[in-house]
Amino acid sequence: IAAAMREIAHVEIRHGELSWAVAAWLEPQLTDAERARIDLARRDAIVTLRLQASEEPDPELRRLAGLPTGLEAVAYVDHLAADLWSSAS
Repeated sequence: IAAAMREIAHVEIRHGELSWAVAAWLEPQLTDAERARIDLARRDAIVTLRLQASEEPDPELRRLAGLPTGLEAVAYVDHLAADLWSSAS
């Protein structure tokens, strides 16, 4: 299961890279108000993701799937959010 989860993660990383490339191309074409709405939606998404990440997964599922603890997952989300906002601005 952990190996499958690693492969899925690699695919999702590629999807994320494509999404950021599309955003980088599209956002300069938007109005200030449209960009502000997108920024708010991104921030809301991070808050939701952080809340979901804080839920402690079942220990057996953590072992089988190689999932992080809730505390580790929140740290990953926080790092990701800091990274996104340093590069998105």
